[in-house]
Amino acid sequence: MALTYAQLSAIAVNAIDKTLTDNVYSATPVLKRLSDKSKKLAGGLAIQVPVISSQTGAGGSFSDLDALTVTRTDNMSAAVYNWKQYYEPIRISNMDVAKTSGDAGKLDLVASKIKIAEANFAENLSLGLFSDGTGNGGKDITGFAAMISASSTYGGIAPADMP
Repeated sequence: MALTYAQLSAIAVNAIDKTLTDNVYSATPVLKRLSDKSKKLAGGLAIQVPVISSQTGAGGSFSDLDALTVTRTDNMSAAVYNWKQYYEPIRISNMDVAKTSGDAGKLDLVASKIKIAEANFAENLSLGLFSDGTGNGGKDITGFAAMISASSTYGGIAPADMP
């Protein structure tokens, strides 16, 4: 029977780069830009956003004693959005933590798993940003495809109401 390890491999370990390289997830520049400009909401049953719904139709040039239009205009409304949630599980056994602790663990297993989970979360959220929100039984985030639809209601506003 031949021995498994030669002299050097029995007493030395491999050189391991301590950085986890992402070779799976794509860059998410749209998500980054949106999160950089995001606002923290205080909560509520839904997200309501006031919107300008029409031009006033009044205003413009006039001369001397011309009669000015002072008719009241109703040119504001609101878009209402339901809350959406995403999650990403992190699964690590106690045995895996034990095997990778101390000097034997060149990469921190928990930190690496968190980094992977964050990347997968961002990937799923980014894919949702370009969707119409109907995926997973309507639980997916309502994305750009719904925003620019010429036929679907978005935020409670029909395209016919605000073309």
